[in-house]
Amino acid sequence: MESHQNFGNSSCPYPFISELSFPARDGFTSQRVCMPVPMDVENVSCCLPCPVSDWRYSTGFNVDLVRWFGLATLILFLFLAITYTVLPVPATRRHYLTIAPLAGLAIMALSFVMQLGPVDQCADPITPNDWTTSHSCAASATCLYYGAWVVILSGFYRSLSLYLHLCWEIDLGDKFMYFSLTTIFGCAGALVPVVFYISGVAYQVGKVCVVSRHRSVESVWGPFLGVSAVALLLQLLVIRYCVCRVLDPFRTMHPIVNACCTSQTQPPGSSPPPTPASETRARQVSSKIWHVLQPQWRAVSLLLVIIFYTIFLAQTSLRALSPDDYTTEKVMPWASCLVSAGGNPDACTHLADGLGPSEPMIRAAWILLSMTGLVGFLCVVRWSMFQGWMNWARQQRTVYSEWWARRGDRDALTDVERVPSKYLSMDSAYFSSSGSRGESGYSEPLSLKPAYGAGLRGGGH
Repeated sequence: MESHQNFGNSSCPYPFISELSFPARDGFTSQRVCMPVPMDVENVSCCLPCPVSDWRYSTGFNVDLVRWFGLATLILFLFLAITYTVLPVPATRRHYLTIAPLAGLAIMALSFVMQLGPVDQCADPITPNDWTTSHSCAASATCLYYGAWVVILSGFYRSLSLYLHLCWEIDLGDKFMYFSLTTIFGCAGALVPVVFYISGVAYQVGKVCVVSRHRSVESVWGPFLGVSAVALLLQLLVIRYCVCRVLDPFRTMHPIVNACCTSQTQPPGSSPPPTPASETRARQVSSKIWHVLQPQWRAVSLLLVIIFYTIFLAQTSLRALSPDDYTTEKVMPWASCLVSAGGNPDACTHLADGLGPSEPMIRAAWILLSMTGLVGFLCVVRWSMFQGWMNWARQQRTVYSEWWARRGDRDALTDVERVPSKYLSMDSAYFSSSGSRGESGYSEPLSLKPAYGAGLRGGGH
């Protein structure tokens, strides 16, 4: 049996609501899911209640797990912040271009932690909130995209600094540091409004505002992917340069090495043929190459993760088409199923497979995005940090033991300090001029006047 809800002068079958009851004034009106329903005289536009994800996906679907990933990320980054502050540089290998992306990842994690509080996803019963109608939406989207830009720009400047320093032998001083940090945090702040004004952000799936599909390639995904690809290219050029510098003295050992790393000033084949000693040198070269590549794996891994996440999230976002992009013939079977099932989404999910990204894809996208901070933590954490904390704990224990020992020495009273105070008063002080005791066992009473007078007379002569 169909149930109805009455709004204004028209009615729509449950769970739909008449659009006439809520004029398009506030919220992200382009995300309303409405369709014409024939009534007695004319068609009436009926819309699904907000949020649409409650009807599009199964009853048990939610992405609340991401907020706990965000909270775990903040706790780990708090540990890193304390580590960088307390431990010396050799233990942490801290650098401003390593701390900057961590700051960006921490800011991104804030957008997920905000879900722990109350979030109003809807401006009215059929319209989701956007950044113009919800402060929490604007705050979560700002943290998400500002932090993402800080991470990507930090990776770019790290690759650029290595490229200039190693390949071009340019000494980068404080000017480059100030310029890069200003550009990272300043440009990130300037690019976030571009996302808001070109594409817009709103609640779509979950309690974090994300960019809408409209021109999102120009405002978000294209710039993200472009800057990340350039950073990865510079990093690969640095690795190639370092490997070729190591292989340059041994370029005659293998044709590939000779082709890739032969100097222009010395043509191929001009060096003498390899000797049996080349095998020993080859092992030495392999060891050197490993030492060259080992410090670079963290940066390369982080850049690859950023590129992978950008591509996956862009694909997921672009599949979330606007309701206007779907034809009535494609939406009507699913909508009719919801009406006939009395608003039970579980009975109709099989008819909504082609309407936006699937449930597993949405869940995977949110989990991967919320775990970006955990991946960043794994890329920067070092075993030397834990060794540094163990050394710091041993030093603190030694300092505490020494302090306790000094306190014990102060508290231990000597025999003189334990003499009763009555024996130290002037009325009880006795001594004899010869230093011998009297018959009573005490010295003679102390007299200062004769000695004082004698002293004066002696001084007069």
